[in-house]
Amino acid sequence: MRRGPYFECGITLGSEQLLGSSPSAAVVVRSIVAYSDGIRLTLSLHTRRPLGDDWNDLVDGRGAGSLRISYGYPADGRARFHAPTATPDDTETPAELLLAGGGDGDFAECTVALWIAPRRPGTFRVATRWPDEDIAEAHHDYTVPTDDECAEKIVPIYR
Repeated sequence: MRRGPYFECGITLGSEQLLGSSPSAAVVVRSIVAYSDGIRLTLSLHTRRPLGDDWNDLVDGRGAGSLRISYGYPADGRARFHAPTATPDDTETPAELLLAGGGDGDFAECTVALWIAPRRPGTFRVATRWPDEDIAEAHHDYTVPTDDECAEKIVPIYR
C-alpha cells in the first residue's frame, strides 16, 4: 500500500524554485517532497496570455514546441522529455498523475502534481523546455535522502 502524502509528513527537498521562464511563460517547482515510498513533485505552469480552447495543449504537449518536462535519476541516464501529464508508459521513471488543474483568464496557470515511485537515494533531476514560449532547457538537481534519513525525519500523520 502506498504511504506517501496520505499517511506521512515528508522531507521537503525544494520549494518555490523557478525552473525556467521567459517574458511570456514560466515553469515553477512548487514543491518536491520525499516520502518513505516515493516523491511528490508539484509544478505550476504559467503563460501571460489566455489559452482559451488551447488550454489542454499546456499539459498534453500537443505540438513540436510545446511544454516538455523530464524527471529522473541521472545515474540511470538522461530521462526523456514528455508532456507534463504523460502516462507512465511514456516515461522512464514510473509516475502517477495526482492532480492537473488550473484556470484561464487574462493568463493561464496549471498545477500538475506527480507521484514518482519508488524513492531512491541519490540525485534526482527535474528539467523543462518550452520552445514555443522561448524557454530553453533548464534543470534543478535535488538530493533524495537515504532510507535511514527518511526513517529519522519522516513523521507519520496518524499516531
